[in-house]
Amino acid sequence: MSLRLQDPRLRQQLLVQPETGMGHQFVTVILVDGRKWHRVAVVDGLLTAASTDWTPPFTEAEIDRLVVTHDRSGPPVEE
Repeated sequence: MSLRLQDPRLRQQLLVQPETGMGHQFVTVILVDGRKWHRVAVVDGLLTAASTDWTPPFTEAEIDRLVVTHDRSGPPVEE
């Protein structure tokens, strides 16, 4: 499963940061409550996982910001 980003503010955050590879970025998702999800893949505006069946346990409204880290060392994990 994945989560499509519709919020122009979040999409703009991705546009100004470098790609990890052709057409994708690996990000840390920082939620408004301070929780962080590391190693989340973003492909064509979809938050997903690179190699696992992962469903984001948050909604788009809960996202404060997206920080490209290029960390693809494993599945998404919460800090």
